[in-house]
Amino acid sequence: MKKVKEYLPTFLLVVGLLICLVYFYLKENNYEKVIVLDDVEIVPTLISNVENNTIWCGTFQLIWNDLQEEVGSDIVFLDDMENQMVLDLNQRTFTENDISDNYYYKNYGFMTPSLKDEIEKGISEKFQETSNILNNFEFQEDSKDYFFYTMLVVDFEFLKPFDNINNNIFGITNDSLEELNQNVKVLYYLDDENYAVLLKTTTDTEVILVKGESGNNFLEMYQSLNLENQEDFLSDDIISISKFNFEVEGSFDEIEEKEFLINDESYTIAKTMQTIKFKMNNTGGSLKSEAGMEVNKGSISNRVFDFTDDFTLFLKEEDKSLPYFAINIDNIEDFR
Repeated sequence: MKKVKEYLPTFLLVVGLLICLVYFYLKENNYEKVIVLDDVEIVPTLISNVENNTIWCGTFQLIWNDLQEEVGSDIVFLDDMENQMVLDLNQRTFTENDISDNYYYKNYGFMTPSLKDEIEKGISEKFQETSNILNNFEFQEDSKDYFFYTMLVVDFEFLKPFDNINNNIFGITNDSLEELNQNVKVLYYLDDENYAVLLKTTTDTEVILVKGESGNNFLEMYQSLNLENQEDFLSDDIISISKFNFEVEGSFDEIEEKEFLINDESYTIAKTMQTIKFKMNNTGGSLKSEAGMEVNKGSISNRVFDFTDDFTLFLKEEDKSLPYFAINIDNIEDFR
């Protein structure tokens, strides 16, 4: 017990020093806790209905576009032809033309280990990134199933770092340097509930913030903006912006286990997955998103046509509009 008491002050000192070292390391490296979101809906398209907390990123639409290219037409589920999510995805409201090639990587093919290796090598060389979703899919030799994949990575910095107002908010106050005003262009200010601004960055990324948005989906909201009308942020103006640091993961159950045809062969969407990680603070931000889709090959279920009871029979001439004979069978035994 005496030896324990002798070493206790030294032990506490060492622990205290370690805690300080960890604190200053995290502070120096701008460590911020990443929030994993649960109560947020991921929508697959720009025209999907938006309600409450909703997120969209173009990665899933890009892999759907590749599926359409492989099929050679719009996707049509054999037993669910009016599936609204499929109808929206088939409109291809976001394509490769809407984003520069240096911001995304995509690939698809038979679901073999070599495809997985090719994807991992591709995102490593292009973005120095690793995948968070590939290990959730099973790649097998000689597979005839398809796998579609996209990763999107964007980093941006504001022209000048905004002021940190508190742990959750950054912006420009009456005490901020006037040079920060160049970060902001005002798109419109109608009243204290309806306004929009554009934040300038050192790259081609533009951050658009809208209050009092109008529209039922993100496309309608975006198209209601006039990006050509940009006014200066005035010296008496004040802006407060929430910080973000979250990641979210989702799938699209509405289109899974649905049968469709590729070159007259039956396939089923077995699994979908999309992840989105977004961070924005007073200096800038980053976005990373992945999307993957497994499409399994499978035979069409046999259809059975049973005209042994409870059916109707017509006889007609080939080029005539009406039959000349008809029988409705309620009980075949009455005819035997």
